Parts: sequence; structure tokens; C-alpha cells
Amino acid sequence: VNPDGSEITSPIVDPALNGETLMFKTTFENGITFSWHLKLKKNGVEGLLHGNSGETVIDGLVFKQH
Repeated sequence: VNPDGSEITSPIVDPALNGETLMFKTTFENGITFSWHLKLKKNGVEGLLHGNSGETVIDGLVFKQH
């Protein structure tokens, strides 16, 4: 969700699981590709999401929704 409340969706491509880390890519309508790493914490309820495309970096804490 963006600061203005809008949402952007993109399919996940090239997924790969390495231990507790899921690596994947997304390409948006404007052609920008992000590389992502989702590392789950031991409790399995939360994780750290890191994404980057060139100099743009996104880091965030994510939580499992039931």
C-alpha cells in the first residue's frame, strides 16, 4: 500500500526458497523490476521483507494474517 492508500500489484516470478528465505522478483507495469527477499522469523508469524531496484530500497516488517 502506498502512502496515498493506492495499491500496486505484480505477479511473483523466479521464486526460490533457501532455508527460511524466499527470494523472488516482480516487474511492474512501468517496466521496473524489483528483487525481493522475505526472511521468516523463527516464530513463523512475522518476517522481514527487503526489496531493491537500483538505488531504490524497501525494507519492512511483515506479519502473517490469519
